[in-house]
Amino acid sequence: MCSNIKVFIEDGILIAKIKGEIDNSVTKEFREVIDTNILKNNLKYLIIDFEEVKFVDSSGIGFIIGRFNQLKGRNGKIFMCELDDVVKRIVRLSGISRIVSIKDT
Repeated sequence: MCSNIKVFIEDGILIAKIKGEIDNSVTKEFREVIDTNILKNNLKYLIIDFEEVKFVDSSGIGFIIGRFNQLKGRNGKIFMCELDDVVKRIVRLSGISRIVSIKDT
């Protein structure tokens, strides 16, 4: 497992704590870890904790949209929390703040 992502399941919700940057160098691995857990455990909800994320590029945005589409097909939902100001701005400018729920904690 990638050292920049830690996942656990709590009350039927997959929680992914991500560290560092979400860019092309890590999105494939993040996608594999999250998708495997969603399918293996038949989950519908994902929380991505951005507390230790400082930057998201376009491949990171695509990664989030892909998880949104996967969960939407299961009648599920994705939540993002603990976004710093830079990441929050990127999320707003990309438009994904219209399709995922953003929470403070």
